[in-house]
Amino acid sequence: MFTWGGIHIKVFCLGYAGSSKTVFRDWIKKIHDIEFIPLEYKGRGTRLNEFNYANFNEAIDDICRIIKKDQGNSPYAIFGHSMGGYIAYELFYKLSKCNIQLPKHLFLSGINPPMLRKETNISHLDDDRFLEEVIKLGGISKTLLSHRDILNVFLPTLKNDFRIVEEYKYEDKKQKIDCNMTIFLGTEDTLTQENNRVWSDLCKKDIEFYKLTGNHFFLHKKTKTLQDIIIHNIYL
Repeated sequence: MFTWGGIHIKVFCLGYAGSSKTVFRDWIKKIHDIEFIPLEYKGRGTRLNEFNYANFNEAIDDICRIIKKDQGNSPYAIFGHSMGGYIAYELFYKLSKCNIQLPKHLFLSGINPPMLRKETNISHLDDDRFLEEVIKLGGISKTLLSHRDILNVFLPTLKNDFRIVEEYKYEDKKQKIDCNMTIFLGTEDTLTQENNRVWSDLCKKDIEFYKLTGNHFFLHKKTKTLQDIIIHNIYL
């Protein structure tokens, strides 16, 4: 395997709708010369005192500022799952527009190509119906429904995240992604399909595809597999 001679590589990690950076709590923080850095969205976790995002572009701008500040001079990659995957895709173009050093690799998990995004259209539902739909995706347990006090804490943020993703409109890009990409899909994920040819049309460089056992939230049970693949592919 080709290595970068001990150069420190950061992998910024972006979670799904409603999540905080604790979704990556089981990820080993540093392996060899690769450091996994979970990023916190507004309105939760360590940023609970901040307002939720007004729209998808605000989320992209926010993460762009964080990476610009934290990336330093280190080469880096971005991993994004579900909402985080769509943010990561659009983020590449935002970083390019702002003349910020581009990632060496994009790892996009649990998403379709953005123009083929399968819309959920559930954020407008009342709380009970909304939660029923989220449970169908496998994101939260049915037992949580009996703990309304807990649900009430994060439910507004969860619904807001779904809203901004549902309102996200893909715009055709003049240029293709100019770094290697890896696409992860769950074998039982009802929100994604295999679109290998479409993904290849969106990227100038090499793309690797992986199907991992599980539903839309396969990353919870495939932590080691995901990290192993990221470590291997980041050097390609």
